Amino acid sequence: MKLKFFIYIIFLPLMFGCAKQKKTNLKLAVNYLKEAAIEAEAGNFAKAYNLAEQAYKIDPTPQNAALKATLLYQLKKFDESAILFKKIIDDPKTSNYIRSDVKNNYACNLLCLNRKEEAKQIWHDLAMDKNYLSPEVAWFNLGLMEFSEGITEKRDPAENKQIHANIKFTNSANLFSKAVDIASNYIDAYFYLALCQAHLKQFEHAKDNLLLIISKIPEHTPAKQLLAKIDEEITKSRQESSTQTFTR
Repeated sequence: MKLKFFIYIIFLPLMFGCAKQKKTNLKLAVNYLKEAAIEAEAGNFAKAYNLAEQAYKIDPTPQNAALKATLLYQLKKFDESAILFKKIIDDPKTSNYIRSDVKNNYACNLLCLNRKEEAKQIWHDLAMDKNYLSPEVAWFNLGLMEFSEGITEKRDPAENKQIHANIKFTNSANLFSKAVDIASNYIDAYFYLALCQAHLKQFEHAKDNLLLIISKIPEHTPAKQLLAKIDEEITKSRQESSTQTFTR
């Protein structure tokens, strides 16, 4: 199975503080943002960014700046996006709740710029931030970082690298567990938790989590494929155990 390391990017709510603006301008900004959201949903990020830029010119709020920065991220303009996210975080007009969401996206940017330790620290802080409404996302992103590092270590045949990989998978499993403890329907967290358990040869635990996923989403193909491999490993382990008992 080819693993994909991904990060959740949260699109911020489209809100306005336009009491002093003309009503016609406000409607125009709203229209731009609605169109931007439609284009972003369709994956047309360049067009969405241009529309968000038009809305920002009319209403330069932190929320609209955050949408621009997020779209820059989607366009892989990580340096520009990071600068804008940092500006929003430092802006005293940015609310605590918007700032916490922006920090998540900023951490995603830092990771793409290979500033891993900075990203990791932000997610640790967010997991404990009372203003951040999705702490499970912070735990999940931290888990993905550990998991990705574990995969890298495991590819190295050196014995000490294998030990380090198992440590990474154990840490990652603990982080994914924190995510599902907060959000019991967090399917991606359950799936990666099962992957960690599979790498650690904790096959029965992995199977339980995969069955839970399939009970909620019967068409979850990756979970069914991994479950088939887990069942093979469980059967193989039982056969080996039976052979050893018979030999004795």
